[in-house]
Amino acid sequence: MDLRKAMDLELMIIRCLKKSIIINKIFTINWSQSLSPYTNYITPNQLDSSGLLNININIGFDTTAQADAGTLKNIAKEKQKLQDNVDACCKTYQVACGDIVKFHFDYNQKNAPAGGYTNAPGGTSLDPNAGGISGVAGGINVLVTGSPINYGGSDEGETTGAGNIGLNTGGLGLSGNLLSHELGHRGGYKGGNIDNKTHTNDPSKIMVGGTFAIGGTPGSGIDLCWCNAIASLAK
Repeated sequence: MDLRKAMDLELMIIRCLKKSIIINKIFTINWSQSLSPYTNYITPNQLDSSGLLNININIGFDTTAQADAGTLKNIAKEKQKLQDNVDACCKTYQVACGDIVKFHFDYNQKNAPAGGYTNAPGGTSLDPNAGGISGVAGGINVLVTGSPINYGGSDEGETTGAGNIGLNTGGLGLSGNLLSHELGHRGGYKGGNIDNKTHTNDPSKIMVGGTFAIGGTPGSGIDLCWCNAIASLAK
């Protein structure tokens, strides 16, 4: 069994243990050495509501974004980077331990508005199309589009006040952290030092503001506030 499979197996076992704890209220856990690095930083008292849950993402497309091999490959990269970032939260801050990222796809394309999406008066918001995505109840709706997204500036991604997310195909898969960045906003990130604390000027961080981002794309660095924001999205 390779290391990745061993880690996946142990996380599945831990998730089952949590269910047993909830059902039985009292459960004795015998922790032993294994291949998984999680044994170095998960302890029994950390098996609580901050971990071992699902982060459900409902992915939809409009008529300017095809669910072709290239786009799906970039979406898969975003998913893997998000999972890697969640796992790093556990290792670094003991937050979101064992939380699993799950994508659910709606291939029924929505009609893209002429001129793209905007919050300007008279414009078309992301919300009608993103809000119409079918998927898991309580999941976060993410619309993939080739249309411009302009919410006060040209954006690769945007999180609306209603909690829907739009991702432009031009930004998908570059660093792989575009979705991680927008989910930080969705979770209420306020750990930055610019833009009313919603962004940082550190280009190495996931929550870097667009004007400071290298190549216009987020970095990979997590911080505790981002981790707590992401953990709040798990169900």
